[in-house]
Amino acid sequence: MAVAASPAYGAHLVVSDIDGLTGMAIIKAIVAGERDARRLAQFRDRRCHKAKKRFPPVKRALARGPSFQPGQALKMYDAIKERIAGYERELLRRMAEMERDETRGQNAPKLHNVRKGQKILAADDEPKRQALCRISGVDLATIDAIGAETIQIVMSFVMSCWWHLSTKPSGSSPEKPVPGSWLNDF
Repeated sequence: MAVAASPAYGAHLVVSDIDGLTGMAIIKAIVAGERDARRLAQFRDRRCHKAKKRFPPVKRALARGPSFQPGQALKMYDAIKERIAGYERELLRRMAEMERDETRGQNAPKLHNVRKGQKILAADDEPKRQALCRISGVDLATIDAIGAETIQIVMSFVMSCWWHLSTKPSGSSPEKPVPGSWLNDF
C-alpha cells in the first residue's frame, strides 16, 4: 500500500502487515492527525507480534512529517477495498445460482484442522467455501494447503472445460477443430 511504503510514517517499523488491523488503525489515526507514539501504540491489535517498545521510532519518523497526501491514499485504498467487496458479493450471488438442489441450504462440515478454519474465517473466505461446497457437493477445503481461492480457480477451469466440451458439435472429428474452442490451443 502506498501509505505504508513511505518511511516518513515509520509504521513499517512496528507492523509487518500494513493493511492488517494494527497497520490500518495506525494509518487512519495518523491521517486523523494523531502524532503521539504512545497513543498510536494503543491501536496495536492483541495478535500483533511486535512489542509496544518498537513504537518509539514512529515518533521520530512522524516528527519529519508526511512527504505526500496520506488522506488521499487512504481514500483510494478504501474505495478499492469497497469495490472488491462488491465484486465478492456479486460472485457469491452468482455462485448461489449454481448450487446443486440436493446441497442447497446445507453447510459444509466443520474443518478438522482448526488453524485452517481460523485462517479461512480471518480471510473472510468462509462464505465462499460454503458456496463452493454446495456447488460441488464436496468440501475440497479439507485437503491441506487448499483454500477457497484455489478451489475457486480449479472449479472455474473444470467448469470452463465442461462448457467448451459440451458446446462441441456432435459428429465433429478431432481433425476438424471447433472454431473458437479452447482445444485449438493445445
